[in-house]
Amino acid sequence: IEVIDSGPGIAPDQLESVFKLFFTTKSSGTGLGLAVVKKIVERHGGTIAVKSEIGKGSRFTITLPLSPSPVEPVDGAVLSTGASGSTPPRST
Repeated sequence: IEVIDSGPGIAPDQLESVFKLFFTTKSSGTGLGLAVVKKIVERHGGTIAVKSEIGKGSRFTITLPLSPSPVEPVDGAVLSTGASGSTPPRST
């Protein structure tokens, strides 16, 4: 999967930081977006990479495996892997 834009690009010294939690270059940004995307992709056994050129834009490439890998629950979350389509009960 590739996402390409024609925006201002990302400075070379910032490329390694774009996936870090709370890193942002925007005054009203939270720095959560790409960090969350990276975590989701990795939990599915994939990778995400970025290439960028100032003044020309950026290209984000997501690579996912063809066969699913087991996903670890997140801090007490209940995951359903059944094919029934039913939603697991929520604990209160």
